[in-house]
Amino acid sequence: MSSSNVPGREPWRGGQPTATMPPVRDPISAPASSRPMGRPKARRARLVLARVDPWSVMKLSFLLSIALAVVAFVAVFVLWSVLDTMGVFDSVGKSVESVTRSSDSAEGVDIFDYIGIGREEGAELVFGGEAPTGDPFDIGAYLMPTIFDAARTDMRIVREEIFGPVVAIIPFSDEADAVRLANDTPYGLSGSIWSRDIGKALRMAKAVKAGVLSVNSNSSVHTEAPFGGYKMSGMGRELGMHALELYTEVKNVYVDLT
Repeated sequence: MSSSNVPGREPWRGGQPTATMPPVRDPISAPASSRPMGRPKARRARLVLARVDPWSVMKLSFLLSIALAVVAFVAVFVLWSVLDTMGVFDSVGKSVESVTRSSDSAEGVDIFDYIGIGREEGAELVFGGEAPTGDPFDIGAYLMPTIFDAARTDMRIVREEIFGPVVAIIPFSDEADAVRLANDTPYGLSGSIWSRDIGKALRMAKAVKAGVLSVNSNSSVHTEAPFGGYKMSGMGRELGMHALELYTEVKNVYVDLT
């Protein structure tokens, strides 16, 4: 049997046999009659991407941002001018002053009324107590920082929340007296302890009945720490891990297996 009769081989060339591979048909380009049965028909998909310069896109975005900012500024300026011409801001300022001065506590006591109450109860006004005058204080509700000295725990300016820049100073004799005065209140939300002796300050912080205390600082509220008060200053704690207990329902289930 000669090599020329063997499929896939060519006649002898130069004394060496030469192997040939059968032609490979593309199943997609082949005629439909020659495609294998059972195979789904496939079509070629071509994706053409347009070449875009990134720098041009950045410049266009920057110009659009500037245009939008200019339009917004002009709109705000026009609106502000119209409202100012109509006297809206003057009306709002007078309304804020009226609301602030009318009722700042459950009994409807004016903040300025507390200044007179403090004097009548025997406290010594050492600073402030008046509203500032002149521009820009003519519109709105303002009060100079007010300090009362020689106050007592039975005074209303000490026991009630004024919600204004008013502070009452109570003298004390020693550490135990200071703790007694600090706890002589129906409230106990927040407070500050100031001392050069950190050991004494921590000792007082343990004795003072308040939920949030800071030493040599007035920043005692932090999101990672519990926040809440004693006595009439609330129940439960917010913020920190303790907040999970506030929003958790606890259930006790007893099963008798006898």
